[in-house]
Amino acid sequence: MEPIQAIIFDLDGTLYPMTNRFKPLFAVFSIPHPLRLPGYMKLRDGYRGESRDCGKTIMAEINRDIESSFGVKSGELWQERQFYPAFYKTLACTRRRPGINELLRELKAKGYRLAVLSDFGKVPERLQALKIDSTPFEKMLSSEDLGGFKPNTFPFLKTLVELNLPPESVLMVGDREETDGDGARAMGMPFLKVPGKSNEGWDEAVQFLKDLPSRT
Repeated sequence: MEPIQAIIFDLDGTLYPMTNRFKPLFAVFSIPHPLRLPGYMKLRDGYRGESRDCGKTIMAEINRDIESSFGVKSGELWQERQFYPAFYKTLACTRRRPGINELLRELKAKGYRLAVLSDFGKVPERLQALKIDSTPFEKMLSSEDLGGFKPNTFPFLKTLVELNLPPESVLMVGDREETDGDGARAMGMPFLKVPGKSNEGWDEAVQFLKDLPSRT
């Protein structure tokens, strides 16, 4: 087995648990149009596993769907001015994983290259809202920018190209088998599953990562 050289983390449900209070809180911050939130998530879910030539192409399609579904003039502006601000507020009220900043610094100090690959955009801004230090991350990427949604292999491939590493040397850490896991394994990447809705079992994942040998 190729030694691990880099670790890619999913964001939502991985760097923080999406507990039962997450969606209701998100809906509150989506007022005056809270019902648009489940509609938007269902709309996006229709693009699961899809890819296009680039991020602008797939987001243009999503924006047209937003406009026709919600009756707004610009899907892009709706996301920029309503969806993501509500997302940031929700994350600011959400607890990040225990010890995540310390873990990231430790992995970086041991010589591992770190990256984030999220289906949703605005990765640096969302990390900031969670008070997660982005300094250890060499790459902060999103499917929105790359042009393909997990488990499509397109975003995984582009992330590997950015890192210039073979797939077997890059560990994917995520909370969903059907997206993070299936996409990673299809690329030949090892996968570490973490609990998505609580911190139960998180300590075991942390211990596995801490036990990785130093590369320095």
